[in-house]
Amino acid sequence: MTDKELHKLGKRELLEILLAMSDEIDELKAENDRLRGLSDTDGLSMIKETNERVKRLYIDRFGEDLAHDDEKADETDEAGTDETSEDLVRQNDDEQSGSDEA
Repeated sequence: MTDKELHKLGKRELLEILLAMSDEIDELKAENDRLRGLSDTDGLSMIKETNERVKRLYIDRFGEDLAHDDEKADETDEAGTDETSEDLVRQNDDEQSGSDEA
């Protein structure tokens, strides 16, 4: 709609347009929030999948017994999923750097 057309509209028509725009903004905000929620859920899923891959690599490299010790730690602290993965990677890096020095 052009500026000229807007100037010709009465107060009632302008208010109706503003109300429609306000409703549309509310719908878009709700959709945006919903999509952000999906994004957060996907991020958590990716972290869990990465944690499982790290565990499988850890089991392959160091054996089943050590991995079970880490699973017990995970059960006591579900929020520590990121820390457990980081600890496993750090431990693997430390062991590799130790084998490089030998």
